[in-house]
Amino acid sequence: MMQQVTTIEQCKSEFIKLFNSIGYNKRRFEVFNDFVQMAAISLHNAANMDDDLEQQYLLIVGRYKKEDVDKICKLFAYVVTAFEIGFTDFLGAVYMEIEISNRHSGQFFTPYHLCKLMAKMTLTGIDKHFDEHYFITVDEPACGAGGMILAVVDELLERGYNPQTQLFVQCTDIDPLPVMMCYLQLALLHIPARIQIGNTLTLEINKVM
Repeated sequence: MMQQVTTIEQCKSEFIKLFNSIGYNKRRFEVFNDFVQMAAISLHNAANMDDDLEQQYLLIVGRYKKEDVDKICKLFAYVVTAFEIGFTDFLGAVYMEIEISNRHSGQFFTPYHLCKLMAKMTLTGIDKHFDEHYFITVDEPACGAGGMILAVVDELLERGYNPQTQLFVQCTDIDPLPVMMCYLQLALLHIPARIQIGNTLTLEINKVM
């Protein structure tokens, strides 16, 4: 049974507590990666069935005991609950807090309050654009878990626009895990997006969701 939560911080705390109880014989990075892959594939295949992704899902879920699979489902519920409470880069914050990021490659996700500040600055004067155009496009070349895009969505909502119909985003990252985190969070918010695993500098794209 899920614990009752009323704030994003409580949601994050309960998520991490539950996460740490899953798969004692597995590395924390492996468990988190498996959770993100399973959740993202579930959302993707509910709307656009991909047999290769389905086989990937079955391989992952087969590595866990039933009680751990039930806990993984509850982790997903906490992510959904967090977005019902308010806006933040929930998965990015959790990822940094449990300290499994790739520090050797300089992987640090921007705190959400800074993402929000940058979104406000970037969207200065956007009202004039919307006087002449119905929607905007945003390209995020190093998306991480999608914090910058989430902040843009947040800011557009505060200004009275509908990012589900007035925004299209393209997000790219070279690391497959953050790309799937980004896909998961934007899919939950129904944001039209092209999420890519690839190298922005060389324009090599390996997978698109």
